[in-house]
Amino acid sequence: MRPKQPYLAYLYVAAWVLTALFASMPQRVLAVNKYWDRNGATTGAGPTGLSGTWNTSTANWSTSSSGNVATTTWANNDIAFFSAGTDATGAYTVTVSGTQTSTGLNIEEGTITFTGGTVAVDGLTSINVAAAIVDGATSALTTDSMWVGNTSTGSFTVQNGGDVTATGDLVSIGRINVATGTMLVTGSGSTFTMTDTDSELVIGDDDNGTGTLTVATNGLVDIADLTTIGVVGRLNLRGGTLRTGSFTHTLGGTLDFEEGVLEIDGGTFNI
Repeated sequence: MRPKQPYLAYLYVAAWVLTALFASMPQRVLAVNKYWDRNGATTGAGPTGLSGTWNTSTANWSTSSSGNVATTTWANNDIAFFSAGTDATGAYTVTVSGTQTSTGLNIEEGTITFTGGTVAVDGLTSINVAAAIVDGATSALTTDSMWVGNTSTGSFTVQNGGDVTATGDLVSIGRINVATGTMLVTGSGSTFTMTDTDSELVIGDDDNGTGTLTVATNGLVDIADLTTIGVVGRLNLRGGTLRTGSFTHTLGGTLDFEEGVLEIDGGTFNI
């Protein structure tokens, strides 16, 4: 009887090692589209009782864009849509518990106020805003890229101590584009900050220039680290502070500085 070939034993050992190795590796979980849905398996999201808490334990989300399946919970790094169906057209409040991480935030209809914790939009994605508010001293939004009114007239308001930070760290050019909508930063302690030198602030798109950024009543827009500011639409200073840095900015569009503070830290601001 011929003895077993030694290489068979090696194959068995190699197969066992590979199996153990793959089993020990962290498995990548793909992001799932989740739609805010407060009425269970009934089609749509409401239209009443839309306010609720964004956490990882309450079943306020649907995996169906129509909202016609049983709701489920949020998992960090999913993609958030507000809301399921088309009936969530009113104003409502989403209370954010702690920090909720998303790889995309899409506000399709309605006017949503985020309050409480932090919404961290992480990854090579963007925030598409129809109408949203970051409200309150403890409420914050961090993002790599944000479009306000990208496909329709939108509005984004930072008020009452809300805080928006655009890092631009995970994209080659972090871009905040106030295209055909409006962005308002107002109220003591309310800040909108862009912190990466490769980031870009664009107000108004190249076609119609109807976007508007307004800094009002003690609000602060801090773009001191930016090398690029583009204004095709309107930039309003209404009692707040616009802080620029050591770069040279030549702006077009409409610049309306009624009152407030324009801080230029070592750079040039050509109007």
